[in-house]
Amino acid sequence: MSHLCVFRCRSILPATFIFVVTLFAPRAFGQPAPAKQNAPAAAAQAAPRQPAPTAEMLAIQAASQKEHDREMEALGIQLLRRGADGNVNSPNSANYDEAKANVYPALPDPLVLNDGKRVTSAEMWWSKRRPEIVEIFDREIYGRVPANTPKVKWEVVSTRQEKNGDVPVVTKELIGHVDNSLDPSIQVNIELTLSTPADATGPVPVLMEFGLSKEFLAMLAKRFPQFATLMSGQGPGKAGKTWQQQVLARGWGYAEYIPATVQADNGAGLNEGIVGLMNKGQSRKVDDWGALRAWAWGASRCLDYFETDKAVDAKQVGIEGHSRYGKAALVTMAYDPRFAAAYVSSSGEGGAKLYRHIFGEQVGNIANDEFYWMAANFMKYDGPLTPADLPVDNHEFVALCAPRPVFISSGATNGDGWVDAKGMFLAAAGAGPVYRLLGKKDMGTTIFPPMETSLIDGDVAFRQHSGGHTPGPNWPAFLAFASRYLHGPAVPGATASGTPPAASAPVHLTAEQDRERMFDLLGITGAQLRPQPSGDAKASSATNYDEAKADVYPNLPDPLAAKDGTKITTSSQWWEMRRPEIVADYEREILGVAPHDLPGVKWETLRALQENIGDIPVVTRQLAGHVDNSSYPAISVTMEAALITPAHANGPVPVIVSLAFPGDFKSSLARPLTDTGSGASGDYGQAWIRQVLARGWGVAILNPNSWQLDDGSGLTEGIIGLMNKGQPRSPDDWGTLRAWAWGASRFLDYLESDKSIDATKVGLFGHSRFGKTALVTMAFDQRFAAVYSSSSGEGGAKLYRHIYGEQMPNIASNSLYHWMAGNFLRYAGPKTPADLPVDNHELIALIAPRPVFIGAGGNKGDGYANPHGDGWADPRGMFLAEVAAGPVYDLLGKRGLGTSQMPPVETAVASGDLAFRQHNLGHTPVPNWPAFLEFASRYLNAAK
Repeated sequence: MSHLCVFRCRSILPATFIFVVTLFAPRAFGQPAPAKQNAPAAAAQAAPRQPAPTAEMLAIQAASQKEHDREMEALGIQLLRRGADGNVNSPNSANYDEAKANVYPALPDPLVLNDGKRVTSAEMWWSKRRPEIVEIFDREIYGRVPANTPKVKWEVVSTRQEKNGDVPVVTKELIGHVDNSLDPSIQVNIELTLSTPADATGPVPVLMEFGLSKEFLAMLAKRFPQFATLMSGQGPGKAGKTWQQQVLARGWGYAEYIPATVQADNGAGLNEGIVGLMNKGQSRKVDDWGALRAWAWGASRCLDYFETDKAVDAKQVGIEGHSRYGKAALVTMAYDPRFAAAYVSSSGEGGAKLYRHIFGEQVGNIANDEFYWMAANFMKYDGPLTPADLPVDNHEFVALCAPRPVFISSGATNGDGWVDAKGMFLAAAGAGPVYRLLGKKDMGTTIFPPMETSLIDGDVAFRQHSGGHTPGPNWPAFLAFASRYLHGPAVPGATASGTPPAASAPVHLTAEQDRERMFDLLGITGAQLRPQPSGDAKASSATNYDEAKADVYPNLPDPLAAKDGTKITTSSQWWEMRRPEIVADYEREILGVAPHDLPGVKWETLRALQENIGDIPVVTRQLAGHVDNSSYPAISVTMEAALITPAHANGPVPVIVSLAFPGDFKSSLARPLTDTGSGASGDYGQAWIRQVLARGWGVAILNPNSWQLDDGSGLTEGIIGLMNKGQPRSPDDWGTLRAWAWGASRFLDYLESDKSIDATKVGLFGHSRFGKTALVTMAFDQRFAAVYSSSSGEGGAKLYRHIYGEQMPNIASNSLYHWMAGNFLRYAGPKTPADLPVDNHELIALIAPRPVFIGAGGNKGDGYANPHGDGWADPRGMFLAEVAAGPVYDLLGKRGLGTSQMPPVETAVASGDLAFRQHNLGHTPVPNWPAFLEFASRYLNAAK
């Protein structure tokens, strides 16, 4: 069925039926789109034949047309412009070319009063600007709600104990009887169903859907078998939990409200329903409310009921609506501040879409066909006025929801183009200044994101899925977004995907479960990731160790070019302009954002003794850092550290802090110290301690695993879990590397309080994954004085764009993904390293002007299958990153490597402030210690 047929038949068939039939047009569940339909797919989704209109349908059509004509006459309008046509062959076909959409580029400023004054405070917004915007929407678009609407008496028709999936629920069927004493001939009875977890220990949050009646749904499911899956919240072609089951998994309840029981979805019904009741069966005025405001009024009456039901936390009620009910959900949210959150799905024109963005459905479609949704005044803007004449636009309507959270959703242009995903995104972006004024976060970008990118870190959220006209695929992302605001009591049996944040214990997920959950939030699947490079040289995905094949992505981002193209030529430009841009990219896309309200750490000396290490008298202290867990006592975090300082120093001494593997940390506490490793993972012996002490410096050894476990199963514990109160991460939350770096900084806090330490001369050392951590720590904490990063590889000093040894899919694996922000997973597929806005030469540049020593082993083995080399860490890829960081060091008055030619093995390039050395052994830091200490001695000098 073409969309043209929908328009021609719309005035004949009941509007809700047309709405649903439209879902099954050949275009991937049904909105018109610009691309040609694949022939087999078109055949598979061929639309059913239209049923012949009944006498009742013809009567509704005639009454609707009569009301439409009456309202046009009342407005003095002779002719309306035709709406956009869904038939791509029509001369009036809908526009799907973004280049032609910006016909009316000037949007009203939501923070400028009608008198031209700028809104500069929250008080001005609430007392002046917001009332102005509300008045315009009331008068020109949605209509005015009468002042004395009737009361509603709620009746519980039935209560039953049942199961939805495997969760026991209590379901109540309710009827809200609207007082019709104003006109007894008109009856309005609101239908509402409420289901809450049977085992809840207190009132629960509830998500209420604007939906269709069960009888109508059953008829549609019988006539259109694919309809049941489409509307379940699973998404087309997917099996799994319905949206209701996903909500229950978080310990919340759900409700289904039937708006058509408040006001009919057609123009003939304007003399009936709540609109007709308030007008005593007479015609409405040109600024009277339409169906959207009426449906929103009914939703508010449902909330009135929830406020009386002890099973519901009425301060935590969210709403969801799709298509026309997406519009109604947004209207509800804008006009009733009691609702806590909204999922606005494919709302399009008259919803979240900008009227001025001429793409897909237009003002004329509503003014001609669904005029009854709006005030009659709205028709003026389809003739003689235009969208440019509207004194407001829908970015201001989204802004009316501020500061509460709103999630705006759509499907792909090829399947849901009618609703104009970009037009809705632009409205969400345009509401951002109001959210910021009120102390909340906008989407963080004004650039339309790639499909299936979840912008859910602010209080205005957006996501476009790859399916058609359905809310299903975006339910997981919305629930992750909403879980920041809706917090319920503990519910026995709540699943891993959604235990309420107020639960007494952290959520326990395996790494596999947590990674799959993150895939859902990102809208990708594990199948979209590139294969991990294999150690099997004969495998099709064998690891590349051929330098001639490594330069797949030769173009590196310029660390001295700002995003707006400005060339960075001064140190002040670097610190004020370019460096913050790079930091923001790393936080958003790679390492994650550390929380702002991190707890304090109280350090305790567990043991102190005087001893000799070799012939050097030292004082050795074993320390514990107790992290303040008052915000979530269910998680305790204790940091483990050891500090060894010369016993007879003449004053405060420099210190080298080692980020140690658990085995290495344990060996550092054992006596006597051994120069060779124990064989435990990460234990390379303690000879380096003697070398450092021989220079008159101190040594500290930290166990990063003590404050954040090196496993995805530990993300709901440790410091990350403490900050998230035992809940799983969002996509831009910090990963383990940032958490380990945070711990290193907290130990430096301690060193600053120790009079035996010169805290201005503290160097860092880390090997392999802790080589990565050492670089991250240096980049984010300017207090550290120097670093030895050994064999850090992918995610450390190695260029992501240098395809040699370890690659992004390895970091994205179940065993390592936790190091990074969830967003990083996208670059292992479907994105590539070339899509990264930064690369690791810029991570090194963030350390400038402080000294960096990069160490690596030989290329002749990978360090794992063949332990005699270090090819997996890609020594050349790390060297190239240092070379490319050189211009920043030069700008800041320091010296880079001084060469762009890879040096011979065992040759230290260390005359500048960037240094590099590759030894000829395996995956070990030991052979490079003497060269590093010689390099570091230029910066860390012991007291005389």
